[in-house]
Amino acid sequence: MEAKALDPAKIGLKNPPFTISVWTREGGKPAAAGKPEVLYLGDDTPDGNALYARLQGRRDILVLSSYVRSQFNKTADDLRDKKPFHFTTPEEVVALGLRRGTEIIALRRGKAKGQAAGTWTISAPIKTEADSPSVDELVRALQGLNLAKFVEEKPKDFGVFGLTSPRLVVSAKWRKKGERRAHTDILLIGGPYESDQCYVRVQGQQAIAALKNEDLSKFDKSLFDLRDKKVVRFDRASLDRVVVRKGDKSTTLAKKGKDWLLQPGDKPTQAGKAEDLLWDLEDLRAQQFVEEQVKDLAKYGLDKPALEVTLAAGGEEKGLLAAPVPSAAQYYVKSKAAGFVAIVDAGTLDRISADPATYERKEPKTEKKPQDKEAGKK
Repeated sequence: MEAKALDPAKIGLKNPPFTISVWTREGGKPAAAGKPEVLYLGDDTPDGNALYARLQGRRDILVLSSYVRSQFNKTADDLRDKKPFHFTTPEEVVALGLRRGTEIIALRRGKAKGQAAGTWTISAPIKTEADSPSVDELVRALQGLNLAKFVEEKPKDFGVFGLTSPRLVVSAKWRKKGERRAHTDILLIGGPYESDQCYVRVQGQQAIAALKNEDLSKFDKSLFDLRDKKVVRFDRASLDRVVVRKGDKSTTLAKKGKDWLLQPGDKPTQAGKAEDLLWDLEDLRAQQFVEEQVKDLAKYGLDKPALEVTLAAGGEEKGLLAAPVPSAAQYYVKSKAAGFVAIVDAGTLDRISADPATYERKEPKTEKKPQDKEAGKK
């Protein structure tokens, strides 16, 4: 609209309440110093659907959609970086750390022996396999994390916010593809703020921010949450012998070609019975780890196990020992390949049979045809 058609003072453009200045570069160099392009935003139009605006140095009055004001009307908090972790894809993360007081959980991503590339392992406080899906979920939570707001820019005392000795410190080491240099982002979690948030600080920055408790719960994980809970690990394709002992019964299965046969005698087994046994063992998960390096098996009744399973592949043997937990529908279990003792639900182990008759294929009985008396006489 032509400027003479409207009085700038009556449409908020004489002393505009909102100004946007933009400095540009020309040919890689800044444009004339001190000469930004400036846009003034004034009042709404009478119908409320648009607003008046004007470019500095121009007489024409512009009419812009009213949403422009909401797009540009930002505070410093709206525009500042609220992401404590700056990797762009989960695959960039090569290490994670969670520290609570003196307890440290350290995780590394790499190619461990017998594992696929990118698999997570725990290096502290114990060395063991990690539950990679759970760790990947934690990484995704950190990737999407945003601080709720900034509370104080230059605090005099971090202790007031519970950040002198933070209750949790989370670190992520990451490296972009093709880069040698790794980056580390660290977030410190302090005391409670309001009813549903807590104080946090990004290491290297002074500002105190707030984080929603629901976001914190997505990565505030324990060692048990992050470790692999498989009791026994094996490659079913490489197995050549399985031995099950339970009470006074024992079953030995040997792999010949694609078939599992009962020993001795190479007796055929029922279709799927041996595979069902292996699935049960493969799916067995710890509900709790009670001791990491057991020294006294008798303490858990594992010196005289109620169930023993041996899984042989070539010259290597794995498997487990199991004994019932007194007054509970659970078992103490020790993997033959690891030092820990875990507790598992009784359902799966109760289902495992050591009776050869459970696995042996029953050949159908053939009925004798009655003889024809007349035919017999002939």
